[in-house]
Amino acid sequence: MAVPVPIRLFHITRLEHLPSIAQHGLCCDADAHAEGRLTVEIGNTEIKDRRKHRTVPAGPGG
Repeated sequence: MAVPVPIRLFHITRLEHLPSIAQHGLCCDADAHAEGRLTVEIGNTEIKDRRKHRTVPAGPGG
């Protein structure tokens, strides 16, 4: 089995969200909103709304 090439992944968040991320892990905005964990939105709402409604083609299993 080939060893995967490591990648760098960056996530921008507010400091007050770190305890929740440490406890629950990262999740999508929809879940964070539904569970009351996203207290302050820092992203561009127009861009995020556009992405929320975009269909992403993916085969079975994602």
